[in-house]
Amino acid sequence: MNFDVLNDIPDPQNRPFDEIETWVNQRVAAIQRASFAPECTKTFGAVTLETIPPSPFGPEASTAWRRFFLATLLADWACYETPQTRVDVARLRYILTTAYPTTRVWGMTLEDGLFTPLGYTCWYPIDPLIAEAVLKNPEAIHDRGLILPLRFVESTKASHAYLMNISLAPSLRNAECVRKLTHAFQKEIASAAHLTFLAITLDPHEERLCRIGGFSSAAIIEVQGDHEQLCVRPPLK
Repeated sequence: MNFDVLNDIPDPQNRPFDEIETWVNQRVAAIQRASFAPECTKTFGAVTLETIPPSPFGPEASTAWRRFFLATLLADWACYETPQTRVDVARLRYILTTAYPTTRVWGMTLEDGLFTPLGYTCWYPIDPLIAEAVLKNPEAIHDRGLILPLRFVESTKASHAYLMNISLAPSLRNAECVRKLTHAFQKEIASAAHLTFLAITLDPHEERLCRIGGFSSAAIIEVQGDHEQLCVRPPLK
């Protein structure tokens, strides 16, 4: 899907935080009101941001990156209903400064003619010391914020990766949309067959998508007071 569809997403630069929050909440409300007829799902697709112009101020200097960040945030809030399950804004901003090339924002054009993010996948290489610590002693992990991306290591040179998110908005969890998302995800991580993938799933929907993607449950852990699944996909070769 052409990145230009994100022209419907405002650039959050120099906008008050309360204005951004209001915009996101209004779009989430529109998603909750929308009826997703079968013909609507024909426009369902993914947007990626593979490259941005280099800048000494990092990715945040790019208008495209800032729109992509806000689109990802909207997708997350559309998928999860409570502050406890939604991604921390500062954490997402930090992660996407590195992981934007391996993030896919899924969405479609709604009845109002605007492209609206409705789900996303995001993964990134992680430090093998952190990965091994999680695998050996998962009950010691009480904060997903511990698992941050390696900033200067490409996935081809890494040994472990973390699937931060794979989800769809509740009203869109039909067979066709799930098939499109998981098929694209399977194809994407097949090119990273050498990696051991970890994921911490927040709910049965996310765990189901992980299983379709080739993950299996490794442990039940308590994170921020909730019991969640640690899932693993071992290297494929």
